[in-house]
Amino acid sequence: MELKDLVTFLELSKSRAELSFKLDVQKSAGIDAATLGQAEANLRSVQAQLDALSAKMDAVGVKFAMPNEHEIARLNSLLCAYSPKELAECIAKQAGGSYGILSSRGALLKRNYGERESIAQLALLLARLQKDVRDSLAEQVRKGKLDAPVPILKGEEPLGREIALVLGRLGMPAEVNGGSLVSAQSHPEVPVQLQNRRVWVTPEVRDRLSENMRLIADISPRIQVKNAVRYVKIFSDDEEKEFAAIQNEYLRLLKEQDALLKPSAAE
Repeated sequence: MELKDLVTFLELSKSRAELSFKLDVQKSAGIDAATLGQAEANLRSVQAQLDALSAKMDAVGVKFAMPNEHEIARLNSLLCAYSPKELAECIAKQAGGSYGILSSRGALLKRNYGERESIAQLALLLARLQKDVRDSLAEQVRKGKLDAPVPILKGEEPLGREIALVLGRLGMPAEVNGGSLVSAQSHPEVPVQLQNRRVWVTPEVRDRLSENMRLIADISPRIQVKNAVRYVKIFSDDEEKEFAAIQNEYLRLLKEQDALLKPSAAE
């Protein structure tokens, strides 16, 4: 089971929830049969993809432990008292009896989705633990906090440290201490938004990465302008040399960014 498969499962799960809610609202609003049919077809397509991935997960014994899963379930149970139409109206007006519940649940779901790669990594790491240890840790993750030591077998300390690193990214700072995985006071990494994904690095790497990203953002439009000009005129030797120098600097910055994002640079 690859990490990308698990990330795709989480992305499809979000799509399923959104499509299902939209379909319920459309049904309550009396939308025409053709529109409902298309919505139902879209939902079936997503479910089929989820079923295929779920079968692969079952075959290798990989299960998700979603942070704050119990609290999300509690909020979901409260929302059952409202109809899809009432929920849609609260969302549209950003007010109403259910809006506070929706906001609280939405914040938890948004955080989990933003860290879907970390959640997928945790699922793969948990599968490498003994069942009793795995179940104990997974339950604490679902509660959203480490409230009891989790024993780490001798020789599995590296695995424990990997898990601690991922737990910290999920808002549960942890460390391996005295042969157990325990709650920690802080997490050694900080998040950085890199294009359409979030990465975790040390504060030192964060500063170097920020400067790297600033330089890339500065040089990218210069290359685009040079390319555009190059389409309508022939560059002189000096202009070609200048263009080549800018391109080389851009490639150097990209290689530097790759190096900064390697695990060794963030440890």
